[in-house]
Amino acid sequence: FQAEDGIRDLVRSRGLGDVYKRQAIVRLNTAAARTLLINGSLNITGGNLQFRTGTTQTLNVLTDVNVSAGAVFDVENTAGTAHSMSITGNLTNNGTFDMRTANTCNVTFTGSVDKSITGTTGTALTDFNNLTIDKGTSQTPVLTVDVDGTFSSPDNNWLTLSNGTFRYKSASDLNISTTSAFTIPQTACLHINNAATTVSIADNASDNNDLYLNGKLLLENGTVNIGDPANNNNNDIEYSESCSSELTISGGTLFVNGQIRRNTTSLGGILQYTQTGGDVTINGRNANTARSKLEVLNTGSSFILTGGTLFLVRGGGTTYGDLYLRPASSSTSAAGNIYLATASGTGNQTFLVDANVPLGSLTVNGFDAGNTANAQLNIDPLVLYGGLTINANGTFNTNNLDLTLAGDFDNSGTFTAGTTDVTTFNGVTQTLSGNNTTFCNLAVNPS
Repeated sequence: FQAEDGIRDLVRSRGLGDVYKRQAIVRLNTAAARTLLINGSLNITGGNLQFRTGTTQTLNVLTDVNVSAGAVFDVENTAGTAHSMSITGNLTNNGTFDMRTANTCNVTFTGSVDKSITGTTGTALTDFNNLTIDKGTSQTPVLTVDVDGTFSSPDNNWLTLSNGTFRYKSASDLNISTTSAFTIPQTACLHINNAATTVSIADNASDNNDLYLNGKLLLENGTVNIGDPANNNNNDIEYSESCSSELTISGGTLFVNGQIRRNTTSLGGILQYTQTGGDVTINGRNANTARSKLEVLNTGSSFILTGGTLFLVRGGGTTYGDLYLRPASSSTSAAGNIYLATASGTGNQTFLVDANVPLGSLTVNGFDAGNTANAQLNIDPLVLYGGLTINANGTFNTNNLDLTLAGDFDNSGTFTAGTTDVTTFNGVTQTLSGNNTTFCNLAVNPS
Protein backbone atom coordinates (compact mmCIF):
# COMPACT_ATOMS: atom_id res chain seq x y z
CA PHE A 1 0.00 0.00 0.00
CA GLN A 2 1.08 3.58 -0.53
CA ALA A 3 -0.16 6.51 1.55
CA GLU A 4 -0.89 9.80 -0.20
CA ASP A 5 2.16 12.11 -0.23
CA GLY A 6 0.51 14.80 1.87
CA ILE A 7 -0.15 12.50 4.83
CA ARG A 8 2.98 10.34 4.92
CA ASP A 9 4.41 12.33 7.81
CA LEU A 10 1.18 11.85 9.74
CA VAL A 11 1.40 8.11 9.16
CA ARG A 12 4.88 8.06 10.66
CA SER A 13 4.31 10.46 13.53
CA ARG A 14 0.75 9.90 14.74
CA GLY A 15 -0.27 6.40 13.74
CA LEU A 16 -2.81 5.03 11.35
CA GLY A 17 -5.84 5.78 13.55
CA ASP A 18 -5.24 9.53 13.34
CA VAL A 19 -4.72 9.28 9.58
CA TYR A 20 -8.15 7.68 9.16
CA LYS A 21 -9.73 10.60 10.96
CA ARG A 22 -8.23 12.85 8.29
CA GLN A 23 -9.63 10.69 5.41
CA ALA A 24 -6.28 9.15 4.49
CA ILE A 25 -6.08 7.52 1.06
CA VAL A 26 -4.51 4.09 1.10
CA ARG A 27 -3.72 3.09 -2.47
CA LEU A 28 -3.26 -0.36 -3.89
CA ASN A 29 -0.11 -1.23 -5.84
CA THR A 30 0.24 0.17 -9.36
CA ALA A 31 3.86 -0.52 -10.27
CA ALA A 32 3.13 -3.97 -11.70
CA ALA A 33 0.18 -6.32 -12.19
CA ARG A 34 -0.42 -8.20 -8.95
CA THR A 35 -2.99 -10.43 -7.29
CA LEU A 36 -3.79 -9.70 -3.67
CA LEU A 37 -5.42 -12.58 -1.79
CA ILE A 38 -7.18 -11.90 1.52
CA ASN A 39 -8.05 -15.13 3.31
CA GLY A 40 -10.18 -13.34 5.89
CA SER A 41 -12.26 -10.16 5.69
CA LEU A 42 -11.44 -6.78 4.21
CA ASN A 43 -12.58 -4.02 6.60
CA ILE A 44 -12.48 -0.34 5.65
CA THR A 45 -13.39 1.34 8.92
CA GLY A 46 -12.30 4.85 7.92
CA GLY A 47 -10.45 6.77 5.24
CA ASN A 48 -10.26 5.69 1.61
CA LEU A 49 -8.97 2.44 0.09
CA GLN A 50 -8.41 2.94 -3.62
CA PHE A 51 -7.46 1.16 -6.84
CA ARG A 52 -5.07 3.39 -8.82
CA THR A 53 -4.42 4.19 -12.46
CA GLY A 54 -1.58 2.19 -13.95
CA THR A 55 -1.46 -1.60 -14.16
CA THR A 56 -4.40 -3.93 -13.64
CA GLN A 57 -4.77 -5.29 -10.12
CA THR A 58 -6.73 -8.35 -8.95
CA LEU A 59 -8.17 -8.51 -5.45
CA ASN A 60 -9.66 -11.76 -4.11
CA VAL A 61 -11.48 -11.67 -0.76
CA LEU A 62 -12.39 -15.09 0.59
CA THR A 63 -14.83 -13.86 3.23
CA ASP A 64 -16.51 -10.45 3.69
CA VAL A 65 -15.94 -6.88 2.56
CA ASN A 66 -17.12 -4.28 5.09
CA VAL A 67 -17.19 -0.51 4.47
CA SER A 68 -18.08 1.53 7.53
CA ALA A 69 -20.08 4.77 7.56
CA GLY A 70 -17.87 7.62 6.34
CA ALA A 71 -15.34 5.24 4.77
CA VAL A 72 -14.66 4.91 1.04
CA PHE A 73 -13.59 2.00 -1.17
CA ASP A 74 -13.27 3.18 -4.78
CA VAL A 75 -11.21 3.51 -7.97
CA GLU A 76 -9.08 6.52 -8.77
CA ASN A 77 -10.92 9.01 -10.97
CA THR A 78 -8.27 9.08 -13.71
CA ALA A 79 -8.96 7.08 -16.86
CA GLY A 80 -6.97 4.12 -18.02
CA THR A 81 -7.25 0.95 -15.92
CA ALA A 82 -9.80 -1.83 -15.43
CA HIS A 83 -9.26 -3.82 -12.23
CA SER A 84 -11.06 -6.93 -10.96
CA MET A 85 -12.23 -8.19 -7.60
CA SER A 86 -13.92 -11.37 -6.40
CA ILE A 87 -15.86 -11.66 -3.15
CA THR A 88 -16.80 -15.03 -1.67
CA GLY A 89 -18.61 -13.60 1.35
CA ASN A 90 -20.92 -10.64 1.97
CA LEU A 91 -20.52 -7.01 1.00
CA THR A 92 -21.72 -4.67 3.75
CA ASN A 93 -21.53 -1.03 2.70
CA ASN A 94 -22.51 1.80 5.01
CA GLY A 95 -20.19 4.31 3.34
CA THR A 96 -19.12 4.52 -0.31
CA PHE A 97 -18.36 1.51 -2.50
CA ASP A 98 -17.70 2.98 -5.95
CA MET A 99 -16.16 0.77 -8.63
CA ARG A 100 -17.11 3.01 -11.56
CA THR A 101 -15.33 6.31 -12.12
CA ALA A 102 -12.85 7.08 -14.90
CA ASN A 103 -11.18 3.83 -13.87
CA THR A 104 -13.23 0.69 -13.17
CA CYS A 105 -13.16 -2.48 -11.11
CA ASN A 106 -15.30 -5.42 -12.20
CA VAL A 107 -16.70 -7.48 -9.34
CA THR A 108 -17.59 -11.18 -9.23
CA PHE A 109 -19.42 -12.89 -6.38
CA THR A 110 -18.44 -16.52 -5.96
CA GLY A 111 -19.04 -19.40 -3.55
CA SER A 112 -21.88 -21.86 -3.11
CA VAL A 113 -23.41 -20.36 0.07
CA ASP A 114 -26.13 -17.67 0.22
CA LYS A 115 -24.60 -14.20 0.65
CA SER A 116 -25.76 -10.59 0.44
CA ILE A 117 -25.01 -7.00 -0.47
CA THR A 118 -26.42 -4.94 2.39
CA GLY A 119 -26.13 -1.63 4.18
CA THR A 120 -28.29 0.26 6.64
CA THR A 121 -27.10 3.80 5.94
CA GLY A 122 -29.59 5.63 3.74
CA THR A 123 -26.91 7.92 2.26
CA ALA A 124 -24.55 5.07 1.30
CA LEU A 125 -23.59 4.60 -2.37
CA THR A 126 -23.05 1.13 -3.81
CA ASP A 127 -21.91 1.56 -7.42
CA PHE A 128 -20.84 -1.28 -9.72
CA ASN A 129 -19.27 -1.22 -13.16
CA ASN A 130 -19.64 -4.88 -14.19
CA LEU A 131 -21.18 -7.33 -11.75
CA THR A 132 -21.00 -11.09 -12.28
CA ILE A 133 -22.92 -13.66 -10.23
CA ASP A 134 -21.05 -16.97 -10.38
CA LYS A 135 -22.17 -18.84 -7.28
CA GLY A 136 -22.03 -22.62 -7.29
CA THR A 137 -23.29 -24.62 -10.26
CA SER A 138 -27.06 -24.15 -10.00
CA GLN A 139 -29.79 -21.62 -9.20
CA THR A 140 -29.69 -22.62 -5.51
CA PRO A 141 -27.03 -20.24 -4.08
CA VAL A 142 -28.49 -16.73 -3.69
CA LEU A 143 -26.90 -13.30 -3.69
CA THR A 144 -29.40 -10.86 -2.17
CA VAL A 145 -29.14 -7.11 -2.73
CA ASP A 146 -30.88 -5.26 0.11
CA VAL A 147 -29.32 -1.85 0.68
CA ASP A 148 -31.04 1.17 2.22
CA GLY A 149 -28.87 3.59 0.26
CA THR A 150 -28.39 3.93 -3.50
CA PHE A 151 -27.58 0.93 -5.66
CA SER A 152 -26.13 2.16 -8.93
CA SER A 153 -24.84 0.68 -12.20
CA PRO A 154 -24.41 1.54 -15.89
CA ASP A 155 -27.47 1.52 -18.15
CA ASN A 156 -26.41 -1.35 -20.38
CA ASN A 157 -24.73 -4.73 -20.33
CA TRP A 158 -23.32 -4.56 -16.80
CA LEU A 159 -24.89 -7.64 -15.17
CA THR A 160 -23.78 -11.18 -15.98
CA LEU A 161 -25.61 -14.15 -14.50
CA SER A 162 -23.50 -17.30 -14.73
CA ASN A 163 -24.61 -19.43 -11.78
CA GLY A 164 -26.87 -18.84 -8.81
CA THR A 165 -29.75 -16.46 -8.10
CA PHE A 166 -29.50 -12.68 -8.13
CA ARG A 167 -32.23 -11.56 -5.72
CA TYR A 168 -32.85 -7.82 -5.89
CA LYS A 169 -34.73 -6.31 -2.92
CA SER A 170 -33.57 -2.69 -3.05
CA ALA A 171 -35.74 0.28 -4.05
CA SER A 172 -33.28 1.70 -6.60
CA ASP A 173 -34.37 1.15 -10.20
CA LEU A 174 -32.25 -1.05 -12.47
CA ASN A 175 -31.59 -0.64 -16.18
CA ILE A 176 -30.05 -4.00 -17.06
CA SER A 177 -29.76 -3.56 -20.82
CA THR A 178 -30.59 -1.00 -23.48
CA THR A 179 -28.72 -1.66 -26.74
CA SER A 180 -28.08 -5.35 -26.06
CA ALA A 181 -30.03 -8.51 -25.32
CA PHE A 182 -29.89 -10.11 -21.88
CA THR A 183 -29.51 -13.83 -21.15
CA ILE A 184 -30.47 -15.81 -18.07
CA PRO A 185 -28.64 -19.15 -18.41
CA GLN A 186 -29.94 -22.53 -17.24
CA THR A 187 -28.17 -22.43 -13.88
CA ALA A 188 -29.16 -18.84 -13.04
CA CYS A 189 -32.20 -16.93 -11.80
CA LEU A 190 -33.15 -13.25 -11.74
CA HIS A 191 -35.42 -12.61 -8.74
CA ILE A 192 -37.06 -9.18 -8.27
CA ASN A 193 -38.73 -8.44 -4.94
CA ASN A 194 -39.35 -4.79 -4.07
CA ALA A 195 -42.64 -3.02 -4.81
CA ALA A 196 -40.84 0.29 -5.44
CA THR A 197 -38.42 -1.11 -8.03
CA THR A 198 -38.63 -0.84 -11.81
CA VAL A 199 -36.29 -3.11 -13.77
CA SER A 200 -35.79 -2.38 -17.48
CA ILE A 201 -34.44 -4.92 -19.98
CA ALA A 202 -33.92 -4.43 -23.76
CA ASP A 203 -35.01 -0.83 -23.32
CA ASN A 204 -34.41 0.73 -26.74
CA ALA A 205 -35.91 0.76 -30.25
CA SER A 206 -34.50 -2.50 -31.66
CA ASP A 207 -36.15 -5.81 -32.55
CA ASN A 208 -32.89 -7.60 -31.72
CA ASN A 209 -33.04 -6.79 -28.03
CA ASP A 210 -34.77 -9.64 -26.18
CA LEU A 211 -34.61 -11.52 -22.93
CA TYR A 212 -33.24 -15.00 -23.66
CA LEU A 213 -34.73 -17.14 -20.92
CA ASN A 214 -32.78 -20.36 -20.47
CA GLY A 215 -33.07 -20.28 -16.68
CA LYS A 216 -35.60 -18.56 -14.39
CA LEU A 217 -37.20 -15.13 -14.07
CA LEU A 218 -38.98 -14.77 -10.72
CA LEU A 219 -41.09 -11.68 -10.03
CA GLU A 220 -42.41 -11.36 -6.49
CA ASN A 221 -42.84 -7.57 -6.25
CA GLY A 222 -41.99 -4.56 -8.39
CA THR A 223 -42.11 -3.90 -12.13
CA VAL A 224 -40.12 -5.62 -14.86
CA ASN A 225 -40.29 -4.11 -18.36
CA ILE A 226 -39.05 -5.98 -21.42
CA GLY A 227 -38.87 -3.18 -23.98
CA ASP A 228 -40.43 0.27 -24.05
CA PRO A 229 -44.16 0.54 -24.85
CA ALA A 230 -43.44 3.77 -26.77
CA ASN A 231 -41.45 1.76 -29.37
CA ASN A 232 -42.96 -0.41 -32.09
CA ASN A 233 -40.47 -3.22 -31.50
CA ASN A 234 -40.89 -6.88 -30.65
CA ASN A 235 -38.80 -7.02 -27.49
CA ASP A 236 -39.62 -10.61 -26.55
CA ILE A 237 -39.01 -13.21 -23.90
CA GLU A 238 -37.61 -16.06 -25.94
CA TYR A 239 -37.38 -19.35 -24.09
CA SER A 240 -35.19 -22.30 -24.99
CA GLU A 241 -35.48 -26.06 -25.46
CA SER A 242 -33.49 -26.74 -22.30
CA CYS A 243 -36.52 -27.64 -20.13
CA SER A 244 -35.09 -25.14 -17.62
CA SER A 245 -36.90 -22.01 -18.83
CA GLU A 246 -39.16 -20.80 -16.01
CA LEU A 247 -41.30 -17.69 -15.74
CA THR A 248 -42.83 -17.30 -12.27
CA ILE A 249 -44.98 -14.34 -11.21
CA SER A 250 -46.46 -14.17 -7.71
CA GLY A 251 -46.89 -10.39 -7.57
CA GLY A 252 -45.84 -7.15 -9.23
CA THR A 253 -46.10 -6.24 -12.90
CA LEU A 254 -44.40 -7.83 -15.90
CA PHE A 255 -44.62 -5.95 -19.20
CA VAL A 256 -43.40 -7.55 -22.45
CA ASN A 257 -43.51 -5.26 -25.48
CA GLY A 258 -43.41 -8.20 -27.90
CA GLN A 259 -44.20 -11.87 -27.24
CA ILE A 260 -43.41 -14.77 -24.91
CA ARG A 261 -42.44 -17.38 -27.46
CA ARG A 262 -40.13 -20.06 -28.82
CA ASN A 263 -37.28 -19.38 -31.21
CA THR A 264 -38.62 -18.37 -34.61
CA THR A 265 -36.59 -21.05 -36.45
CA SER A 266 -37.42 -24.05 -34.23
CA LEU A 267 -40.60 -25.86 -33.23
CA GLY A 268 -38.94 -26.79 -29.95
CA GLY A 269 -39.08 -24.68 -26.83
CA ILE A 270 -40.22 -25.60 -23.33
CA LEU A 271 -41.61 -23.09 -20.86
CA GLN A 272 -42.79 -23.57 -17.30
CA TYR A 273 -45.20 -20.66 -16.82
CA THR A 274 -46.50 -20.04 -13.29
CA GLN A 275 -48.66 -17.08 -12.28
CA THR A 276 -50.31 -16.96 -8.87
CA GLY A 277 -50.71 -13.18 -8.65
CA GLY A 278 -49.64 -9.90 -10.18
CA ASP A 279 -50.23 -8.58 -13.70
CA VAL A 280 -48.62 -9.73 -16.94
CA THR A 281 -49.09 -7.68 -20.10
CA ILE A 282 -48.00 -9.04 -23.49
CA ASN A 283 -48.16 -6.00 -25.76
CA GLY A 284 -47.64 -7.78 -29.09
CA ARG A 285 -45.83 -4.91 -30.81
CA ASN A 286 -44.45 -5.72 -34.27
CA ALA A 287 -45.08 -9.39 -33.51
CA ASN A 288 -43.87 -12.41 -35.47
CA THR A 289 -47.22 -13.75 -36.74
CA ALA A 290 -45.88 -17.32 -36.98
CA ARG A 291 -45.61 -17.35 -33.19
CA SER A 292 -48.35 -16.69 -30.63
CA LYS A 293 -48.26 -13.80 -28.20
CA LEU A 294 -48.07 -16.48 -25.50
CA GLU A 295 -47.35 -20.08 -26.36
CA VAL A 296 -46.77 -22.97 -23.96
CA LEU A 297 -46.37 -26.42 -25.46
CA ASN A 298 -44.13 -29.48 -25.87
CA THR A 299 -43.08 -32.23 -23.46
CA GLY A 300 -41.88 -30.86 -20.13
CA SER A 301 -43.87 -27.62 -20.35
CA SER A 302 -46.42 -26.44 -17.77
CA PHE A 303 -49.03 -23.70 -17.50
CA ILE A 304 -50.22 -22.58 -14.05
CA LEU A 305 -52.58 -19.61 -13.72
CA THR A 306 -54.32 -19.59 -10.35
CA GLY A 307 -54.29 -15.85 -9.60
CA GLY A 308 -53.50 -12.48 -11.07
CA THR A 309 -54.28 -11.17 -14.52
CA LEU A 310 -52.79 -11.96 -17.93
CA PHE A 311 -53.38 -9.32 -20.65
CA LEU A 312 -52.92 -9.88 -24.39
CA VAL A 313 -53.15 -6.49 -26.13
CA ARG A 314 -52.79 -7.32 -29.83
CA GLY A 315 -53.91 -10.18 -32.03
CA GLY A 316 -53.01 -11.06 -35.60
CA GLY A 317 -51.30 -14.41 -35.05
CA THR A 318 -51.60 -16.84 -37.96
CA THR A 319 -49.96 -20.27 -37.65
CA TYR A 320 -50.64 -20.78 -33.93
CA GLY A 321 -53.00 -17.89 -33.25
CA ASP A 322 -52.42 -15.54 -30.35
CA LEU A 323 -52.96 -17.64 -27.22
CA TYR A 324 -51.66 -21.15 -27.82
CA LEU A 325 -51.72 -23.41 -24.77
CA ARG A 326 -50.95 -27.11 -25.12
CA PRO A 327 -48.79 -27.73 -22.06
CA ALA A 328 -47.74 -31.14 -20.80
CA SER A 329 -49.31 -30.23 -17.43
CA SER A 330 -51.52 -27.43 -16.16
CA SER A 331 -53.29 -26.00 -13.12
CA THR A 332 -55.81 -23.17 -13.38
CA SER A 333 -58.64 -21.69 -11.34
CA ALA A 334 -61.38 -19.10 -11.71
CA ALA A 335 -59.13 -16.58 -9.94
CA GLY A 336 -56.72 -16.64 -12.88
CA ASN A 337 -57.96 -13.96 -15.29
CA ILE A 338 -57.11 -13.69 -18.98
CA TYR A 339 -57.95 -10.47 -20.81
CA LEU A 340 -57.98 -10.17 -24.60
CA ALA A 341 -57.90 -6.40 -24.58
CA THR A 342 -57.17 -3.53 -26.93
CA ALA A 343 -55.87 -0.10 -25.99
CA SER A 344 -56.03 3.37 -27.47
CA GLY A 345 -54.33 3.35 -30.88
CA THR A 346 -54.18 -0.42 -31.38
CA GLY A 347 -57.04 -0.47 -33.87
CA ASN A 348 -59.44 -3.40 -34.13
CA GLN A 349 -57.80 -6.68 -33.12
CA THR A 350 -58.77 -10.32 -33.67
CA PHE A 351 -57.44 -12.83 -31.13
CA LEU A 352 -57.29 -16.53 -32.03
CA VAL A 353 -57.49 -18.70 -28.90
CA ASP A 354 -56.47 -22.37 -28.72
CA ALA A 355 -56.17 -24.09 -25.34
CA ASN A 356 -56.50 -27.83 -24.88
CA VAL A 357 -56.49 -27.37 -21.08
CA PRO A 358 -59.11 -25.59 -18.92
CA LEU A 359 -58.57 -21.89 -18.29
CA GLY A 360 -59.81 -19.64 -15.48
CA SER A 361 -61.87 -16.58 -16.38
CA LEU A 362 -61.83 -14.90 -19.80
CA THR A 363 -62.68 -11.27 -20.64
CA VAL A 364 -62.90 -9.80 -24.14
CA ASN A 365 -62.37 -6.09 -23.62
CA GLY A 366 -62.36 -3.62 -26.51
CA PHE A 367 -61.14 -0.11 -25.70
CA ASP A 368 -63.73 1.70 -27.85
CA ALA A 369 -65.55 1.46 -31.18
CA GLY A 370 -62.36 2.11 -33.11
CA ASN A 371 -60.31 -0.35 -31.08
CA THR A 372 -62.52 -3.43 -30.78
CA ALA A 373 -61.41 -6.79 -29.35
CA ASN A 374 -62.66 -9.80 -31.30
CA ALA A 375 -61.99 -13.26 -29.90
CA GLN A 376 -62.38 -16.48 -31.85
CA LEU A 377 -61.78 -20.09 -30.87
CA ASN A 378 -59.28 -21.67 -33.20
CA ILE A 379 -58.89 -25.47 -32.93
CA ASP A 380 -59.92 -26.84 -29.53
CA PRO A 381 -63.12 -26.38 -27.51
CA LEU A 382 -62.78 -23.96 -24.60
CA VAL A 383 -63.36 -24.90 -20.95
CA LEU A 384 -63.48 -22.17 -18.30
CA TYR A 385 -63.42 -22.75 -14.54
CA GLY A 386 -64.64 -19.17 -14.22
CA GLY A 387 -66.82 -16.96 -16.38
CA LEU A 388 -66.86 -15.30 -19.80
CA THR A 389 -67.24 -11.50 -20.06
CA ILE A 390 -67.70 -9.71 -23.39
CA ASN A 391 -67.72 -5.93 -23.04
CA ALA A 392 -69.54 -3.43 -25.27
CA ASN A 393 -66.67 -3.21 -27.76
CA GLY A 394 -65.91 -6.93 -27.78
CA THR A 395 -67.06 -9.97 -29.73
CA PHE A 396 -66.70 -13.72 -29.14
CA ASN A 397 -67.03 -16.29 -31.95
CA THR A 398 -67.21 -19.99 -31.07
CA ASN A 399 -66.16 -21.00 -34.59
CA ASN A 400 -68.34 -24.13 -34.21
CA LEU A 401 -66.33 -25.22 -31.15
CA ASP A 402 -67.93 -26.07 -27.80
CA LEU A 403 -67.77 -23.67 -24.87
CA THR A 404 -68.07 -24.83 -21.24
CA LEU A 405 -68.06 -22.44 -18.30
CA ALA A 406 -68.56 -22.71 -14.54
CA GLY A 407 -68.91 -18.98 -13.88
CA ASP A 408 -71.13 -16.17 -15.09
CA PHE A 409 -71.78 -15.31 -18.73
CA ASP A 410 -71.93 -11.54 -19.30
CA ASN A 411 -72.50 -10.58 -22.94
CA SER A 412 -72.50 -6.81 -23.23
CA GLY A 413 -71.05 -7.03 -26.74
CA THR A 414 -71.61 -9.69 -29.40
CA PHE A 415 -71.64 -13.47 -29.00
CA THR A 416 -71.63 -15.48 -32.23
CA ALA A 417 -72.43 -19.17 -32.05
CA GLY A 418 -71.80 -21.65 -34.83
CA THR A 419 -74.15 -24.21 -36.34
CA THR A 420 -73.17 -27.32 -34.36
CA ASP A 421 -71.49 -26.20 -31.13
CA VAL A 422 -72.79 -26.52 -27.58
CA THR A 423 -72.48 -23.94 -24.79
CA THR A 424 -72.60 -25.69 -21.41
CA PHE A 425 -73.17 -24.09 -18.00
CA ASN A 426 -71.76 -26.51 -15.42
CA GLY A 427 -71.21 -24.37 -12.30
CA VAL A 428 -73.16 -24.11 -9.05
CA THR A 429 -74.93 -20.74 -9.24
CA GLN A 430 -74.44 -18.89 -12.53
CA THR A 431 -75.85 -15.74 -14.14
CA LEU A 432 -76.52 -15.12 -17.83
CA SER A 433 -76.75 -11.37 -18.45
CA GLY A 434 -76.22 -8.59 -20.97
CA ASN A 435 -77.44 -8.28 -24.55
CA ASN A 436 -79.72 -10.61 -26.46
CA THR A 437 -77.74 -13.81 -26.97
CA THR A 438 -78.32 -16.59 -29.49
CA PHE A 439 -76.89 -20.03 -28.76
CA CYS A 440 -76.72 -22.90 -31.20
CA ASN A 441 -77.16 -25.54 -28.49
CA LEU A 442 -77.44 -24.72 -24.79
CA ALA A 443 -76.83 -27.26 -22.01
CA VAL A 444 -77.40 -26.64 -18.32
CA ASN A 445 -75.49 -29.26 -16.36
CA PRO A 446 -74.85 -27.94 -12.83
CA SER A 447 -72.01 -29.53 -10.92
